Amino acid sequence: MGTPVEGTILTVARETAEAVERAARNTHDMRFLLETAKDESYASVQRTPNQLKILRDAGVIDSGGYGLYIILEGMWRFVNGQPVEGASRATAKGTHGADASLTQAGADAGGWGYDVQYLIYARGDTTLNVAKVRADIEAMGDCPLVMGDEVMIKVHVHVPDPGVAISYGAALGSLRDVVVEDMQAQSEAFGTSPSEAKTKLVSRSASGAALSEVASAVIAVASGRGLANAFRDVGARIVIEGGQTMNPSVEDFLAAIRQAHARSVILLPNNSNIIMTAQQAAGMSDVPARVVPVKTIPQGIAATIAFNTALAPEDNAKAMTDAAGRVITAEITTSTRSVTLSGVTVRTGQVIGLIDDKLATAGDSVADTLLATLDQARAAGHELITLYYGNGQNADEASAVAERVRAAYPTQQVDLIPGDQPHYFFIAGVE
Repeated sequence: MGTPVEGTILTVARETAEAVERAARNTHDMRFLLETAKDESYASVQRTPNQLKILRDAGVIDSGGYGLYIILEGMWRFVNGQPVEGASRATAKGTHGADASLTQAGADAGGWGYDVQYLIYARGDTTLNVAKVRADIEAMGDCPLVMGDEVMIKVHVHVPDPGVAISYGAALGSLRDVVVEDMQAQSEAFGTSPSEAKTKLVSRSASGAALSEVASAVIAVASGRGLANAFRDVGARIVIEGGQTMNPSVEDFLAAIRQAHARSVILLPNNSNIIMTAQQAAGMSDVPARVVPVKTIPQGIAATIAFNTALAPEDNAKAMTDAAGRVITAEITTSTRSVTLSGVTVRTGQVIGLIDDKLATAGDSVADTLLATLDQARAAGHELITLYYGNGQNADEASAVAERVRAAYPTQQVDLIPGDQPHYFFIAGVE
């Protein structure tokens, strides 16, 4: 998030995590740790009106933070053998009206506004300025998300007047995949009975049977919760768990194609070892399927961003292939054997850097090897470096490495994203 705000679920999540981390220094008892999470999340939610003026003025607590508390309370109840169903309403009575009056508070404040999403494509010889668009969108509304390049930018923002956001984008280029949702109407839907609300939300479920039919969809392969979320954030409809040493089967692809509930699909294997499996599945599928033969996660992300539901499948596949081809991938992992390859001598257990799947560097620390690999990838001649961290690294460790990268590349945008991937300390995309 470009502009995280205190008094939201972000605050509740952070304060809860800190409390559990302190408790875990003295015990590994799951029941006690869940009780700590439950109690701290509740206390943190109660403090949100003091941190965010809109909540204080409305006389309510943050609904997202309260939702996190409900989840944690449900987990605590489950491990202690207590009933879970119906518990949230029973415990919500003393929470400043968080159960039902949040909807009314939104209405009293003039409504929740509109969720606006679209893609901007540059026209002719013009180019787009991502940094300027990001700044303008952040100033325009809440929950801004702007990502892309000089050719195409994806925009997401919450605004009181959708026309303002749409007109802004239309002035910059060609708008596609425009989505406008009335969040006030969605909020009012939650004021109905639980069964009615469930019926209205079932199309948003992760269940394949619940997904509404679409013309085309992207199915990606990724290993790690963070990488899976990254693909979903940029438009992948289904993410198949898999990757290095854990290749999905043909049946996994066919099941995902059925789950996508689309009239055509594009498969992104994101690993050279999976391309043939994806191609075999595409040939066996009853649904028209094409494979964009991307070999790395950053290539797959770029390809997904380029996906456009308004294009014919063959045109989409070409645009996605072109986008992936503009990405250089660096991967930092550990050598499993001693070898001399491409002029690089490596010892077993040493940290190594790969560039587009080819051995490029070796070193004794993750940070030094990453910097050496980015240097060989000529990152200084590009604009964006995206770092996905995993292989057991925590956020603090990864942030320290990212700061070294930012210091080495002060004119580049360096983004750090949790990938949670196994085997690789960092997967880096250079664009």
